[in-house]
Amino acid sequence: MDIIHITEAVILNTGIPLAAIKSNSRKREIVQARQIAMYFCREYNCGSLLQIGLYFGGRDHSTVIHACQTVTDHSQIERPYRRRLEEIGILIENLESKLIDPYSFSQLQLTSYLE
Repeated sequence: MDIIHITEAVILNTGIPLAAIKSNSRKREIVQARQIAMYFCREYNCGSLLQIGLYFGGRDHSTVIHACQTVTDHSQIERPYRRRLEEIGILIENLESKLIDPYSFSQLQLTSYLE
């Protein structure tokens, strides 16, 4: 599993472009997408906390820790949030095993998200 597959799955599920996920934006939907991506990167051991933070816009390792804790907290309280995490987890597994081609969803749409 790598950070690219995880990021693609989050983009497919949320519709948030990669540039926005890596940006300094504090809009709720963008922050949540970024936190979820960081959470899955840590769950799948895609690198050190520092490497994950750097990939997502040069963030500090403590930001990654905070993101993971926030995702865990929300998933324990909010059923729709937990369902979204499950959907993204399935997308990650399918992208990794090549069961889903990210371009089969909407090549034009996903290409614009990936810059």
